[in-house]
Amino acid sequence: MSLVDLSHFERIFSPYADRDVGFMALDGNVGDLLIDTAARELMKEFGVRCRKLQPVEFERGALLTAVDTIFVSGGGNMGSLYPVTVRQRQAALAFGSPVVVLPQTFTDDDEDIAPFKRVYVRERTSLASKPGTVLAPDLALGLRPPWIDEGIAAGTGVWLRGDRERHVPDCAVSLGDPARVSSTVADYLGLASCFEHVVTDRLHFAIASLLVGRKTTLLPNSYHKNRSMYETWLRDLGCRWRRDANAFRAVVEVDAGGLWKRLCAPPSQLVPWHERPVAKASWRLEWDQTRAVIRRGPGNEVALNAAAAVVWQLCAGEWSVEDMCEALAAQYERPILEIGRDVQEILRNFRTRHLLEPGTPSNPASASAPALISRSVIDVDIESPRRHEGRVRWSARVSGTSRGRLTHYFDIDARWRQALTRRADPFVLALLPRAIADGAVLRVRGAPVDGALLDNLDEFRQLHGVWWPGRTRPVAIEAEEIRPRGRRSGSAVSLFSGGVDSLYTLYRHRVAPDGRRNVPLGAVVMACGFDIPVSDPHSFAAALERLRPVTESAGVPLIDVSTNVRTHLPHWERQHGLALAAVLHLFGGAYDIGMIASTAPYQFMFPWGSSPLGDHLLGGAFQIRHDSAGVGRPEKLLALASWPEALERLRVCWANRRGDRNCGRCFKCYQLAIGLQALGASEACFSRVPSDERLARYVAECHLKGLERLELSGTLSYARDTGLEKRWVDVLEQRLGVSSNPPQT
Repeated sequence: MSLVDLSHFERIFSPYADRDVGFMALDGNVGDLLIDTAARELMKEFGVRCRKLQPVEFERGALLTAVDTIFVSGGGNMGSLYPVTVRQRQAALAFGSPVVVLPQTFTDDDEDIAPFKRVYVRERTSLASKPGTVLAPDLALGLRPPWIDEGIAAGTGVWLRGDRERHVPDCAVSLGDPARVSSTVADYLGLASCFEHVVTDRLHFAIASLLVGRKTTLLPNSYHKNRSMYETWLRDLGCRWRRDANAFRAVVEVDAGGLWKRLCAPPSQLVPWHERPVAKASWRLEWDQTRAVIRRGPGNEVALNAAAAVVWQLCAGEWSVEDMCEALAAQYERPILEIGRDVQEILRNFRTRHLLEPGTPSNPASASAPALISRSVIDVDIESPRRHEGRVRWSARVSGTSRGRLTHYFDIDARWRQALTRRADPFVLALLPRAIADGAVLRVRGAPVDGALLDNLDEFRQLHGVWWPGRTRPVAIEAEEIRPRGRRSGSAVSLFSGGVDSLYTLYRHRVAPDGRRNVPLGAVVMACGFDIPVSDPHSFAAALERLRPVTESAGVPLIDVSTNVRTHLPHWERQHGLALAAVLHLFGGAYDIGMIASTAPYQFMFPWGSSPLGDHLLGGAFQIRHDSAGVGRPEKLLALASWPEALERLRVCWANRRGDRNCGRCFKCYQLAIGLQALGASEACFSRVPSDERLARYVAECHLKGLERLELSGTLSYARDTGLEKRWVDVLEQRLGVSSNPPQT
């Protein structure tokens, strides 16, 4: 679905329905390709017969076949800043046919619009500066992209341009210029989809981020373009505006899930990561005083810098490109993204100079770039669980996806080996999002699948399609063996993170059973790879150590699982319920019910990856239950206030890299501190308690809507009951319009 309604483009294209037009693309980068792709799709949508003007026509100065009108591509290049595109528009006028300029931005007033039949502008600043132009959206806002979603591999990605339009000062957390690591529209959209939050001064990378449904923040460029586009269109589409990239201090860990490899260069320019380069034997490395050179006979030499000399010595057919990067990053203690970009550039130079023999790929399938259009079948081959050093890993080899070959795995403590299910259900749930994204058949081999689960997943896909129309493609699940599963004792296992919701589920079923649908909760499971990246086992171990006393006080074991499911999930917020259910299904060999703690109460239901409407459809004979949606978060905190072990070790923070502390500086910590203070409860769970000033500022600036408003309203009631005197209480009363002197009863 496009970002703006297609009716915005009717005035441009409808008059040319069933007419022949020529289309002139302008020189530019991948952002301009995004505009051109949208232009062709929109002309097709409105019935315009379009052909792209050919280079030979410009060489001859005459059209090969007559057209009614020439459309010249849009963008941000009218004016003196880009002389090349000015000359291209003049060349279009020279053909003698009427010329229409598609939505543009004027960099200045130096280009005359009088020769053109019509000039469309895409933002209000250009409209005001050039009378006679017509306002219309940037064509990319009308693009309905192909299904490209590589899945969130990291949190915030800051991307700054490296050309004349750069306005934001140098930023230590920038990952580079997105136009330099993408060469196609598919690259651009796929790159944006790798991040939960994209921060950029590249206008069309921001639009690409919005197209794939990611949180987006736009930064200024060197003239009015970005700011005016934000105010004219993007603000209403959910984009945010910031002036300084340095406000984003938490750069992504680009080594997570191999993301660094995606960021080194456009896929079409990459030396395949699994290739093992071989230097030609006729060239010999020599050291000439302070420099390195490779020579092949007298007068035939190439000078190498220190980095290139090191890479040359590794080009012996034994090291893959990926292995080179990992080894050099470890040896020189530099970020692997920096090393990867350097190694790729050096190897490309070696190839250009014909210094390398054809490489030997160690895995040709992995070396190929991901295809834009997936195969029709995703094959899932379940392997037998394997034990190694006190752990058991259960894997599935996956082929036929739009991301190439994948391996999904679950890794558990070997002491829980007998609790593992013998069914493929965890992998079916983990891979269903990829099948939905690719519109493919999911074909499972190597283990049976629960027939009741398959029936429920049919209903779940319908719910998914209603909540996210246009983002759910029809799929089918084929299993080598479908087998029913008998019910047993009704014992349960619950997911656990140490947060308010999962602690309350443990509290109400084990610590203080309340009689309302209580189940015999036999264990809780905490997964590395969800809120703590699977690439950070040390932080996960610290979080486990912190939380074990809590589960011990409740009398249940804490099982730890490591999995890479999230790294392959197309969209975490929409589909994390499937990942949670997959982990619970792992333990179907010992338990009959899996419990997922509620995120929001029934009063505030919204499309989300985990909900009372959808979670029960992720089970079959092994049931999945969404727990405690009838209780709001303030009420959950009130219950936990009577459980000292839990209150001392509450863990809600996502910003703290260690994973076992609450930083006291992020919005999750602010919300928890406000709730605890309202109840007069201990704040021992914080390494640093948020100050009253910070909490008041948070309450003053937060988006007081939806779930946040509901929870803060409930918290305020408790604060008023206890007579709490804090600045944040006064600010919250003002924002909610609540009297500070409630009537006495």
